[in-house]
Amino acid sequence: MVSKCHSYFQSAKREVDETTFVSKDAFLLIYSVTDHKSLSFALHKLEMLRRLEAKCQYKYPNLIPKVFILVANKIDLVRCRTISPEEGRSMADKYDVKYIETSVGFNHNVDELLVGIVTQIRLKKAQHQTEHTTTVKNFIARSMKFTNKAKGFMDRLLQKCDLKTKSCDNLNVL
Repeated sequence: MVSKCHSYFQSAKREVDETTFVSKDAFLLIYSVTDHKSLSFALHKLEMLRRLEAKCQYKYPNLIPKVFILVANKIDLVRCRTISPEEGRSMADKYDVKYIETSVGFNHNVDELLVGIVTQIRLKKAQHQTEHTTTVKNFIARSMKFTNKAKGFMDRLLQKCDLKTKSCDNLNVL
């Protein structure tokens, strides 16, 4: 499976336009654990991408949701570190994105990140397919019985509760 992915670095000057956004499957928001400005930049770009995602979902209703991963880089520079792992995880939880710490210099978690990107894309596509099927089934169920409406409501409610318990660190689940 070949997926298209886009990453942001602080030196990146160009903005992601609608065409670029729609054509990508995943976005990596990479920051240096030694620089608070890079984390602020990554979070600012995430907010911009989320606004663009909302706009694109309105224009393209069948658009598959994008994968966003917050990547803490340079974890090998322990003495220079200014952003703790807890702060990174906290930001990932706040923005409801996945989180991983890497060191390109030592090749730490780089393979895990690459596998995680592909896994997240596959999970998002499967979830989108399931939700689309569920939407059609729910439409039919609403026309049949009131009890089916209550059941669908409870399923959605329980599904939302289930989402809150998942870890931002685990790239193998949504």
